[in-house]
Amino acid sequence: EERLVFRWVHSDDPEHPRDDDPMTTVEILLEPVAEGTRVTFTESGFDALPEPKRAEAVRSNAEGWEIQSGNLTDYVAG
Repeated sequence: EERLVFRWVHSDDPEHPRDDDPMTTVEILLEPVAEGTRVTFTESGFDALPEPKRAEAVRSNAEGWEIQSGNLTDYVAG
């Protein structure tokens, strides 16, 4: 249980995604280190997104992963 991978669909209609909607792949790695556990989030596949949406998706998702990292830290500490 060191690695979690899933696909994230980028759809104009999240309630009804289509098979041809572009996706990114999210990988979360857990690595034991002396101080505890290092968590690394990697999201790839942004090149599959249409150009007008790509920059916004990168910005939004990066902000979301920062928030989730904080949530994880709070959960482990709490």
